[in-house]
Amino acid sequence: ERLRRVWLRGSKLMFAFAAPLVVGLAVLAEPLIVSWTDERFALSGSVLQILCASVLIIVAHANSQNTLGMR
Repeated sequence: ERLRRVWLRGSKLMFAFAAPLVVGLAVLAEPLIVSWTDERFALSGSVLQILCASVLIIVAHANSQNTLGMR
């Protein structure tokens, strides 16, 4: 039971930590790409936003799988 609680808490903390980082990166994707490279790569910001969305989905899915597996 204790292991289950620790595992679930860790999963929740992982999502709570990852979500703001990924959302922030998605919001700032285009300006970061432009400042890091050049205006020619500005459209790559959309690709980075899609990748950020997929990371958030992967983290949420891993958390749900862990939660369902612990019951």
